[in-house]
This record gives sequence, structure tokens and C-alpha cells, in this order.
Amino acid sequence: MFILCFFTWATPKVLTGLYKKINIISDRLSEIEIRLLSVGISKAITRQRELKNSQAKELIDFLQSHSLSYEFNYLVSFRLPQKTREYFYIIKILITTIFSEMT
Repeated sequence: MFILCFFTWATPKVLTGLYKKINIISDRLSEIEIRLLSVGISKAITRQRELKNSQAKELIDFLQSHSLSYEFNYLVSFRLPQKTREYFYIIKILITTIFSEMT
């Protein structure tokens, strides 16, 4: 699946460069497809494929400055180092989603 390769191997520059197209694609995925894709990404990501701190910061800055789908943010977050991912997931994804659903 193309999108699995994209979220697993793309560099931050590629992720940010193609975000509009991938955001549209990821937004159209069903809940089951998102779950299967997240399992595939988490299995494919090893410590070597996690972004380094400077790359993670670059990507987080980009994600915070753009309005992207929950699905895109969630799938991209697998590339972040574990502790950063947990923080990013709680702050960016869950809180943003909860507040947007309340309005």
C-alpha cells in the first residue's frame, strides 16, 4: 500500500511537501483502514526510522501551523520518538479533536 510506505519512509521534507494530497487521501480512509494502517506503520517503524529530534521538531512545527485531518496527524505521529509522540498525540490530536467536536 502506497500510503504505508509514505508514512513509514518519507522524510520530513517529503511529508510536508505532499501533505495536501496525503491529507485528502488519509481523510477518506475508513476507521478500519486507519487502524490497519497504524498497525502496519507501528510494525514497520524501528528506532532507525523514528525521526531525530531536529527532524521531529521541524515536523511538529509544521503540523501545528497547518490545519490537517485527525487521520493525517495520527498517522504521521508514528514517526516521532515515543515520548514526543505521546505528548504530541495528547496535545495536538486529542485536545484539538475534543474542542472541535464541542463547537
